Amino acid sequence: MYNFVGTSIYKVDGKRVPIPPGFLREIRRINGKEAELYLIEKQDPWRLECYPRESFELLFLDRFLERPDDDPERLEFLSQVRQVKIKLDSKRPQSKITLPISLEEAVILGNCHSFIITSQEGYKRLLKKY
Repeated sequence: MYNFVGTSIYKVDGKRVPIPPGFLREIRRINGKEAELYLIEKQDPWRLECYPRESFELLFLDRFLERPDDDPERLEFLSQVRQVKIKLDSKRPQSKITLPISLEEAVILGNCHSFIITSQEGYKRLLKKY
């Protein structure tokens, strides 16, 4: 299992690709093996390709873990999504999830043999719909 923390991610050719600043806004499924990561500040989607077609997880770190259980900010955080599983298969025609947590706080896990993230300028226009 691969474990990528949010500062950078490996491409297949071994080069590190920096993850841009901003917040992860949504993940949108494209087809059976790809998903797009949308960032709020950098208005440019990133594509995550997963081989073979299997599920991957975004596990969100509890940044308020050290605070009391009744802390208002922690309660608000915990009320939002902390773990999302997106199965990249043909049985789910759409996978669109809004995430309120910054990409730097996310750990991308998957039992795939490679991940590719590339900037996709052509998809910029899709963001204007939201």
